Amino acid sequence: MDVYVWESNPDGDPAPGPDPGNLICMIAGVDPGPPALWPARAASIVLRAAGKSRFNCLTSSEQGRAASIVLRAYGAGEESWLIAFSQFHGDPGREQVWLDLDRFLRQEFTHESGQKVPITCVTVDSGSHHSEQVYRFCKARVARRVFAVRGGAERGKPVVGRPSEHNRYRTKLFTLCVDTAKEIVFSRLRIGGPGPGYCHLPEWIDVEYVAQLTAEKAVRRWVKNRGTVREWIKTRERNEALDLEVYSLAALYILGPTFVRSLPERAAALARKSEATGTAEPTPTSPPPRRRGWVDGWRG
Repeated sequence: MDVYVWESNPDGDPAPGPDPGNLICMIAGVDPGPPALWPARAASIVLRAAGKSRFNCLTSSEQGRAASIVLRAYGAGEESWLIAFSQFHGDPGREQVWLDLDRFLRQEFTHESGQKVPITCVTVDSGSHHSEQVYRFCKARVARRVFAVRGGAERGKPVVGRPSEHNRYRTKLFTLCVDTAKEIVFSRLRIGGPGPGYCHLPEWIDVEYVAQLTAEKAVRRWVKNRGTVREWIKTRERNEALDLEVYSLAALYILGPTFVRSLPERAAALARKSEATGTAEPTPTSPPPRRRGWVDGWRG
C-alpha cells in the first residue's frame, strides 16, 4: 500500500495545515482502475490536521494494477485540503486489494484540535473497471456511506442526482454530471488564496500529479439539434488525479445541501469542544528521520 500524507518541515516544525476551527469533513474518492505512475519515494510522515501519529511509508513505481484513492477534507465554504493519496497494489479483481482499501477507510484521523474525525463519505468508481467488485464492496458498507458512482454524459446538471438500484446487488448507484463537477474543480483551482472554495495542495504533489489534475480542457463544439455544447477533452493521456477530484466532490454533495451548509457550524462546534477539553499537542520523545527534497510543508 502506498500513502502520501502531510509531512513535517525539515527544520522540525509541523507543516502548516488547516485551521482547526475550519476543517470538519473527511471525504474519499476511489478509482479501482489502473494506477497513475508516481516515482518511488520514502519518508517519515507527520499527520498535521489529519492526525498526530507518525509512521513510515513507501510509494512504489510498480506499473501493475492498483486501486487509487484520495482523501480530501472540507471545511466552511467548501474550502478543502488534500489529506492523502494512496494506491493499493494488486489485482482489483481479487479480494486483497479491497481488504486493504477497507482497512484504510476504517481509520479515524486526529484533527489538529485533538478530536477524532472519521471518513464521512466514500465514492467508488464503477463505470469502467471491476463493476461487480465495486457493487459488492459498496453494498456491504452502505451504512458507512460508501457508494458506487459512474460518470454520465449529461451537461449542465447538478453533480449528483437521485441514485438508482438497477444492478445485481441492488446497491445505490449515483450517476455523476461530470461536466458540472469538472467545471467546479477547475474554477476552484483558479482561486488564488485561502477562503471559500480554495483547494490546499501539499508539497508532496509533483509534476505528474499536477499534470494529471489539469489533464483536460473545455472546448465548445456545435452539435446538430443541440447547438453549441461544452465538451471536455484530454490534453494528455493520464488524468486519474482529476477523476479522483470529481469523485471526492461527488461524495461531499451526496451528503446533501443541508450537510454542506452546516459545515461552518460543525467546524465551530469542533473547535469549541477542543477548547472545553483543553486538548494539548503531545510532545514526541524522539523525532522521526526526515528527508529533504520531497516535502517541505504546505503550498497554501
